[in-house]
Amino acid sequence: MTCWIAVSEEDKWETIREKMVWAVAQRHADTISKVELGDRLLVYIHDLEEPSFLGAFEIASELYINRIPLFSGTEEGYPLRVKLKPAAAFQGPIQVAPLAKELKVLKNIDNWRDELAAQAMRAIPDEDYSRILAASVVPVR
Repeated sequence: MTCWIAVSEEDKWETIREKMVWAVAQRHADTISKVELGDRLLVYIHDLEEPSFLGAFEIASELYINRIPLFSGTEEGYPLRVKLKPAAAFQGPIQVAPLAKELKVLKNIDNWRDELAAQAMRAIPDEDYSRILAASVVPVR
């Protein structure tokens, strides 16, 4: 199983959480095509005052295409999608700043915000996933 960081915006978070779906634009096809059933995904919201992880999910479907726009207020359709199921409930947002120096996925600690926001999603080491979850998590039953 692969662990992923999925980068999104605050105005899209509610739709992701309510519809239990992760979606990317066509230009990210190469990346999302590597996602498999059972992979783990952390949703990172980069445009918060304090950029944070807001949810942990498991990939619950194969990649599928749906051209019906998912998010309101955008012309981008985000047609490449996978269904999600909750993996953990956070007690609150997990801010990245206190963890940045400990995360192996981050190569440029001085510019971690831009580094994380540069891709729609990226694979991360299992160790990073565990470290992030340990920061604030309640198991889902």
